[in-house]
Amino acid sequence: MRGSRSYFFLVLLVILAAMVWLLQEVERRHHHFRPKLTMPQGPGKEEKASPPPPSLPAEGLQESRNPNPSPKSPQIVIIIDDLGYNEQNYRSFLEIGYPLTFAILPALPYSEKIAKEARAKNREVLLHLPLEPQDYPAKNPGRGVLLDSMSEEELRKVLTQDLESVPGAAGVNNHMGSRLTGETRPMITLLSELKRRNLYFVDSLTTHGTVVTPLARKLGVKVGARDVFLDNYRDKAYIEGQLNSLVKVARNKGEAIGVGHPYPITASVLKDRLPQFEKEGIRVVSASRIVR
Repeated sequence: MRGSRSYFFLVLLVILAAMVWLLQEVERRHHHFRPKLTMPQGPGKEEKASPPPPSLPAEGLQESRNPNPSPKSPQIVIIIDDLGYNEQNYRSFLEIGYPLTFAILPALPYSEKIAKEARAKNREVLLHLPLEPQDYPAKNPGRGVLLDSMSEEELRKVLTQDLESVPGAAGVNNHMGSRLTGETRPMITLLSELKRRNLYFVDSLTTHGTVVTPLARKLGVKVGARDVFLDNYRDKAYIEGQLNSLVKVARNKGEAIGVGHPYPITASVLKDRLPQFEKEGIRVVSASRIVR
């Protein structure tokens, strides 16, 4: 009997030892194959892929974006730049039944004529104000240009002459200006004069270093900024793609400003696409409707 008990305890000890060994082996293997964990990083430290900065094709950036969506109905502004040289190229844009905004260069043969005709058709008019670009005078924005070297009195005088040549302008947007829009002193003079005249400014964003919007906000001048250049390439598919990008920005932040030029292909694409955008709930409005 005593031998049977000894045998029973011996078997039990073997079983217990085997169980202990098995548990240790399972733990060892679990530890060996456990995936390595990393602690979450705090705000501002998470590593993200950053897109390259946009290029500056022909005095311009490509596109700006706002990650905060807006619940209001999307609105787009379409500004047609560089008007005044030609007596005919603006007419196809006047025939489009939407409130496009006409940006007219000063002191050109047809500046006054186009301004008056556009206003008669209830289209908003801007002075497309030539401002000094980088590499001036090799790159010359033309008549009526405002230069960094001008005194405050000279800047105001030239601006007055430019406005007189584009009667009824509701505001100003810049033609070129990659240097001047980055300079505080002349832009304070320009924006202060616009404030006095109750005019707004749309920044064409021809430089990453623009100071326009913060200065305008400080001075109480209504301001907006270009989101998309529509026709850097005179190609139907390209312009359609840029219009789609403009609508995407408008859906994202509630509104967007596109800038085009008086090319026949641009007029053709706008004529075809704007009715479709309207069906999709996109409203075309004048620039004064969204500047703030």
